[in-house]
Amino acid sequence: SSVEDVLQSLSQLGPVIMAGPWLSGMFTPDAQGYVNVNGTGGNTGHCYELGEVDAATGDCFIEQTWGPNWSVLGWRAKLTADSIRQLLSMGTQAGIITQRLNPTIPTPPTPVTKGNIVLTEASGTQRKFAEA
Repeated sequence: SSVEDVLQSLSQLGPVIMAGPWLSGMFTPDAQGYVNVNGTGGNTGHCYELGEVDAATGDCFIEQTWGPNWSVLGWRAKLTADSIRQLLSMGTQAGIITQRLNPTIPTPPTPVTKGNIVLTEASGTQRKFAEA
């Protein structure tokens, strides 16, 4: 994935899921709500959602579940396109969630219509039920 792919997917298809290194500098967004892609701990993984993109700036909003005090923007923070590029170069993967248009619906089991039904209990006891 490239940063251009991420921005296009986000603006045309919807949320993008990011999975990759989460650095120590990313835990606390700055005073403007931007996540700083720096620090140590790049071996720890994390998944997060890019929920929308600002078309004018290319900044993306991270949707996070760490509560309303995580950032000056509450549960959201921003990543610049350059930050996304940096994360992708570090091995972060990006993907989109799609909806299946024609889901496969399993065939229901065929009902028993003739004969006896035998139930085997956990104890091994078998009980027969005659067809009504």
